[in-house]
Amino acid sequence: MFSGKISSDKRIIKSAIAGVVLLMLFISFWYDPVNYKITDCAFRDMTGLSCPGCGLSRSFHSTAHLNTADAFGFHLLGPVFFLMLLLISVIYSYEVISGNNIKTGIKKRTGKILMIMILTLWLIYWIARVAGEI
Repeated sequence: MFSGKISSDKRIIKSAIAGVVLLMLFISFWYDPVNYKITDCAFRDMTGLSCPGCGLSRSFHSTAHLNTADAFGFHLLGPVFFLMLLLISVIYSYEVISGNNIKTGIKKRTGKILMIMILTLWLIYWIARVAGEI
């Protein structure tokens, strides 16, 4: 499960990543994008169509409040991304506190393939969403 100690440089990087991700997830709980709008979507303003990230803020907020039906309705991949970020922050926080690397068992090549699959799924979802808007 563990693959040795992590260096102090990696500890700093992982603590920064975990901190930023946890802050983002914490803000997702408190910030309600339905009632408080920070900014408009430039892509939507220019094209009239949804961008690949349209609905993620609302989906994250709904996921943080365990409203899964709303979360998936706002963005199909929002709850998946939210849980992935939560998992990353938990793993990195544990590694920083314990000083040990956690061996995930995922090879570098497999990780790259998974990332390509997730990005491809996101692209397909976005294309289908835009096609429904046209």
